[in-house]
Amino acid sequence: MPPEKTVELAGFALAHAAWSVCVGETLIPMALVDNGGDNRLIRIEGPAEKSVPLARQRLLDMKPTPDRWILVYDGISNRGGHRQDCLVVQPWDHSRSTLVRIVQEYDAKKPGQEFRIRIAPSLIDKDGHEIGTPELRTWLKKGVMKHDKAAPLFHE
Repeated sequence: MPPEKTVELAGFALAHAAWSVCVGETLIPMALVDNGGDNRLIRIEGPAEKSVPLARQRLLDMKPTPDRWILVYDGISNRGGHRQDCLVVQPWDHSRSTLVRIVQEYDAKKPGQEFRIRIAPSLIDKDGHEIGTPELRTWLKKGVMKHDKAAPLFHE
């Protein structure tokens, strides 16, 4: 299981991403990097198909290696043949954790439609299975609630 600090930081990054897109904009891929408690936000400009791999490589190449980093980008989920906007959160740390990504579906703000978080986020392991243990969900929510502006966007 991934460390609590990593999941909590992933929750904060998820909340920040939701706050960024709640006004109707597409999310510029971003990374939240933690190095000894010093958090830094990095945005990676460009189309997602190019900027997301570039961001991953940039994070892997960082020296000295950070304690943890969280990559977040806009995506599309396909649940039961229905395409849905989603935020994809990829946490990383030095542990060999099974948490590979978090997928949070949302309704984008459009004319006549308000932004809305759709369902609880899916926590996915390296084999593509959901691993939403109560402990992981509590840690994720704790991170989300630390973002004062975005916390109200997330309803039970």
